[in-house]
Amino acid sequence: MNFFEGQYKSKPNIKLSGSSKSKTKEELIKEAFLERKKREEERRRLVSCIKIQSVYRSYLVRKRIQEDYRVEFDKLFTEKNSNPDTLIAFLRLFVQFFKFKTSDKERLVKLSNLVLQYKELLANNKDISSAVLSKFLIIQLKCLNKADTGLNQSLILRLIEFFTEPRNPTDSQSDHTFFVFNALLSNGYLVELIKFSQTKIPPMPQYITSIPIAEPLAHLFLRCFLHLKSAQNKSSRAIVSSLDEHLFKNSSIPQVKCIILTMSELIGKNSVYKQKMGQMLNVYDASLDSSNLWQNFTETMSSNQSKLFALMKLFSHVLPSLSSDQFGKLLQIVQSLLFQMPISMEEQEIDEPMLTDQSLDSIKNDTFKIFESRDFLNKLEQSLKSAGQEESKNLSVCVAYICHFVLFNLNIKSHESSMTRKLVLNENFIANLWQGIMNITIRPQFNNDICLIQMLASGSCPEAYHKDLFRLVAPLSTFCSLYNLYLLRIFDNEFIAGKAIFSKLDLIKMSSLLRDVCIGTVELMHPEMVQPSRTFKGKEVEWKIPIETIVKASCFTHLFSVCSTFLQKMHRRDIRYGFCPEEHWISNSKYVVSNRLSTILMSGESHIFTDTTFSKSSYIFETDNETENKLSLSDIRSLTILQKLPFTVPFVERVQVLENLILKEPVYTSDSACRIRIRRDYLYEDAFDNLSEDNVPSLGSVRIVVEMINQLGLEEAGIDGGGLFREFLLSLLETGFDPIRGFFVLTNDGFLYPNPSIADLVDDYNKHYYFLGRMLAKAIQSKILSPLKFAGFFLQKIISIEQQLDIDYLATLDPDICKNLLSLKDYEDNVEDLELNFAINANEFGQTKLVELKPGGKDMPVTNENKIEYIFLLAKYKLNTQINEQTKAFKNGIANVIDLNLLRLFNINEIQNLISGSNEFIDVKDWRKYTVYSGGLSDEHNVIKTFWRVVESFSEEQKRKLLKFATSRSRTPLFGFRNLIPNFAIHSSGSADRLPTASTCLNLLKLPLIEDFETMKAKLICAIESESGFDLS
Repeated sequence: MNFFEGQYKSKPNIKLSGSSKSKTKEELIKEAFLERKKREEERRRLVSCIKIQSVYRSYLVRKRIQEDYRVEFDKLFTEKNSNPDTLIAFLRLFVQFFKFKTSDKERLVKLSNLVLQYKELLANNKDISSAVLSKFLIIQLKCLNKADTGLNQSLILRLIEFFTEPRNPTDSQSDHTFFVFNALLSNGYLVELIKFSQTKIPPMPQYITSIPIAEPLAHLFLRCFLHLKSAQNKSSRAIVSSLDEHLFKNSSIPQVKCIILTMSELIGKNSVYKQKMGQMLNVYDASLDSSNLWQNFTETMSSNQSKLFALMKLFSHVLPSLSSDQFGKLLQIVQSLLFQMPISMEEQEIDEPMLTDQSLDSIKNDTFKIFESRDFLNKLEQSLKSAGQEESKNLSVCVAYICHFVLFNLNIKSHESSMTRKLVLNENFIANLWQGIMNITIRPQFNNDICLIQMLASGSCPEAYHKDLFRLVAPLSTFCSLYNLYLLRIFDNEFIAGKAIFSKLDLIKMSSLLRDVCIGTVELMHPEMVQPSRTFKGKEVEWKIPIETIVKASCFTHLFSVCSTFLQKMHRRDIRYGFCPEEHWISNSKYVVSNRLSTILMSGESHIFTDTTFSKSSYIFETDNETENKLSLSDIRSLTILQKLPFTVPFVERVQVLENLILKEPVYTSDSACRIRIRRDYLYEDAFDNLSEDNVPSLGSVRIVVEMINQLGLEEAGIDGGGLFREFLLSLLETGFDPIRGFFVLTNDGFLYPNPSIADLVDDYNKHYYFLGRMLAKAIQSKILSPLKFAGFFLQKIISIEQQLDIDYLATLDPDICKNLLSLKDYEDNVEDLELNFAINANEFGQTKLVELKPGGKDMPVTNENKIEYIFLLAKYKLNTQINEQTKAFKNGIANVIDLNLLRLFNINEIQNLISGSNEFIDVKDWRKYTVYSGGLSDEHNVIKTFWRVVESFSEEQKRKLLKFATSRSRTPLFGFRNLIPNFAIHSSGSADRLPTASTCLNLLKLPLIEDFETMKAKLICAIESESGFDLS
């Protein structure tokens, strides 16, 4: 008998001494935590073990069942049992056990040959399950790109082609090919076909469709179109999504591009495919998603380029058969694709291999050819004509995206594109595009619709809506570009007559809105805060600017550039014609004036204005330019507006900027003075020799001290404290620009411009024009006003960056020729009756010289077809060719003293004011208001009262002579006598027997104490008419 010793259950160990005091509360909590963690780990290990055992046992069961299937398959698959009746059973067994190993591959080869042999009977057998057939074909698809399966690839393609061809398109329920195809599609149908194409089709520089394998592969890809249903059908949307993601996206791959081209040819030949393209439009439009612009933006831009080409190529052969609604839907799809690539990828400063793929260049060119094709342009013209009013606006916006793509993404010149040339001449399109832009709205939460362009112009666009503003970039840029091109062929007289599409009131509203849009865009160009992202490379941290910030800056910089260019040309036309009210262009934006900017400019750092360049990289990337680093964001915005839109800043403030930079009296060193001796009888010759570039390289930083020699060869009395230099410079300008000297001639209206025939008079004439340009710039720098009046076209050539002027400036050179050319443009009869050719007779010093406007022009008659070319060539010759060399030398001379960028702050009328002052009469009240007195005189003194009575009685010419006598200036300073430095002063010269004298360097008139009106007048006239220089002093 066995006895049990011990305890059959455990008993708790109780310590009678009580709980231990050696452990703290924290230690007990930690110990309990560790015990719980240990128990959790034990539980997890147990669960993991159970799962592993379950999986392994399941594997063993499956393996055993699959071996049983193989045995049963081999038992049934004998010569006597290989017939169509048992084929379905073979398929059901085979799909249950197939694995990619040697024995199964052999079975696959045998079964595939059998299926191919009885494919017709199998297709018509209703007992076969679509799922079984799908699994078998999926196996075939997976074997397509495997080299060790033993299957013939052509056999696989034949099976897939046969079992995916719809047999009953009207009843997809009874036709298992729809189920089979969708199963193949979800298991990489397109991916496998693309891989197979890349192995069988050689990459070729010229893509052709005569490769034998290309056509059958193209048919397999076109199976996708045959299985399309309605836009609401999920399987149809899956098909289009797969096409878009795998085929269209990769059309830049040479082999895939070959397939796309072959598919396009087949679509054009097959009526079934043509019909399915309409369904393709509906499904594609419904499945397109452009809601998130920033999602994988770098990839989106390049892939959309490929998608656009593939889509347009597939539709290229069916464009004539599309209805207006279908073509409009196609344009909407194109707009959605282009919306996600708003700027040229070459402008992106991003290191992405995808963006530098050379194959994309070929894709771009091919896409451009499609847009330029006759079928596309004819369909576009037809749709624009047949569309209703509201539809035309939406259609115009869609077309604007394509134009923007051609002009700015592909960088195609407007004259090189047939589409842009046609659209520029389509007045309805331009008008509808502007209305379409005005109809682009957004609906904020709990608010009514807001016009996007109005939101942008207001300058208060919340950041949440910045992405929506991208909808404006393409249409607004396109409108400004096309309308600008349209206005090139509209002369000023036609513009005045209201032949510019829009009415005068509409143009005023448009220019005002675009002015505010440009200024509002400046804020978007330069974000307030940029938060770079961090990427880790080893132990180093690299900071990167977010892609959305880069794209935002690029897009709105581009929009600002296009709109500001258009606005500048509108402003020039307003200067010539004056269709806008006074102060129309002035903006009230907070960025037009910057206090800090004024402080910087007043500090004398003029290089800040000329050295700062404006591009997106200046604002969102780090820069090594110390000049830009000194500026705040507000300064950068103000400088941008000042450089690109100076006319939005009041003239007074721009003159203040110019004074802060160059008109401020230079700080001369003791050794910087240039002393010259000038004979009055040979003033120009001596000045040309003494002040040549060889003797005075930098005229702007040199103080010139003049010593005048009179007609007797004696030095004139007086020391040059500035007044003698002013007198000398005025006399030099009057002499140098005198038409008698020959360097300048007068227009019919009496305005100066360079002599076109100067080469026959002077050999080295460029040196003289360079010298005269320096002298004129020195006068502007010294605030010396001269009576010179220049032709408007010549002033425009000085301040223009472009070398060529528009024909509208011809009126300021020769109004008669301009009038004749305009009459020729409107000439309705046969122009050949006028017997004109592309050559003119130039009269040079009494000799007639034949000048051809183009090579062979004398033998080329002017016709109705080429008369516009003749008009522009003749204007080009008169405005540009004749005086290009003279103008270039003159501009270089000005640039030696004043940076031309500073002069571009002003229009031609304002430049003329800087040169000669205001055309207004001298205001005696203003003159008297800012006059100071000394020598016991005051404003209430009888002598002073008599003096001002005499001045008021003078003619305008006498007033100017008096002003010149006392100050060496014959013109009122800009903005009145308050800007005359030092102030005009009158000092008592004592005895009434003396004549009035002057110290021009101090603007001081020394007046004898004469109270009689007639005596005072006689002596003043004697003094101002004597022209005795300093000898009278």
